[in-house]
Amino acid sequence: MLPYPFFQILPPLNLALCTEYTYYWSMRKKNPFSFILLLLSVTIVPLGASITATYIPDTNLYFTIGSSPFAPSDFIAHLGTLTFYIPDNQLFAPSLVDMTATNNFSFTGPVTEYNDWQTGLPVYTTQTKTGRICAVTTVKGKTTYKEIWGQAGTQPLTDTSGNINTSVFVAEIYLVGYQTASHFKPGAIYSITGGTFGSFNVAVAQNSNGIYNSKEYISVNGQAIPSNGSQPAPLQLISNDAVPLPYVDPDHPYSTVDYLFGIIEEATFNVDNAIGTKATLAAKAQLTLSNSDPEKSYGVAIKFEDGNHDETFSLGLDGSKSIYTIGYTLRFLSQNVLGGVPISWNGLKEGINEQNILITGINATEAALAPSGDYSDTIIVSVTPKDTL
Repeated sequence: MLPYPFFQILPPLNLALCTEYTYYWSMRKKNPFSFILLLLSVTIVPLGASITATYIPDTNLYFTIGSSPFAPSDFIAHLGTLTFYIPDNQLFAPSLVDMTATNNFSFTGPVTEYNDWQTGLPVYTTQTKTGRICAVTTVKGKTTYKEIWGQAGTQPLTDTSGNINTSVFVAEIYLVGYQTASHFKPGAIYSITGGTFGSFNVAVAQNSNGIYNSKEYISVNGQAIPSNGSQPAPLQLISNDAVPLPYVDPDHPYSTVDYLFGIIEEATFNVDNAIGTKATLAAKAQLTLSNSDPEKSYGVAIKFEDGNHDETFSLGLDGSKSIYTIGYTLRFLSQNVLGGVPISWNGLKEGINEQNILITGINATEAALAPSGDYSDTIIVSVTPKDTL
């Protein structure tokens, strides 16, 4: 008999809920330990590197109508805020560099081109429309927006030449539709179906000659800048390219759906019931939705990963897979799970939603020949909301 698994709920990370649990052949557990090594170092940095920046991607993405400097008819979504801090007020050509974002984006959802001749109401059909990235900045009291094209991976955030002469410089990044907001349906969901937001770095020019002649990388969010001037690790423009965007207006306010994930019925099961094609219940996944629309259906992408990041799953002797292992298959939503490959769990409604987690595919010979000891496997479960389907 296999005793019940051990489950540990971990906090959300990057819009994903993570749960780590371990299947055990015995109740015995080993407590992990860690240590911290503190290092003292001195880094010599080039002149001008005292400029730093922060970038905060907006975690609540939605479309709405424009406000200054955009027109009230514009269809916009705020993506994030980039802020420069300049101790000596010497700022030349603040720019996004090493960009991998595409020039154009497409998003799909209800679109109207005309009104019904009898009712006078808009007639909506599912269509795909396009947009682009823009940056809103204020220089010397004037607020403007600039389209972000990223030619050759470099995009100045303002057309102002010379020293901007400020201690703080802010660029608000938006996705802006080419069609006016009147074409879209308030309260509807729009999915990004084309284009890549990608990643970027930040740089400034060393003087008034411009970013294309003298580029110096700026550390964003404590990012490490290589001393040889090479490209640092890039930052993501948004945290999740796949998240759908609702169209928010006063009659359809933005509301965040709460997802609470847990494991229940940590069942004890007999190995014989999981041999070959037999399948037995190991646990149940429970996903509770709150603050959702009762009339709408939601979905998540759920991913199971072996502790060693293998595609297959196995129990290791005394917690180690280098001594002896017993392979098994994890089954969820009638699918055999491949480690690290997301499975869509759709049709979720307000309240409690449950699905069985099954164990199958244990090799009878492997189990019979297994040396005595404790066998366990650690599985990390990641749940990423897809919002309304």
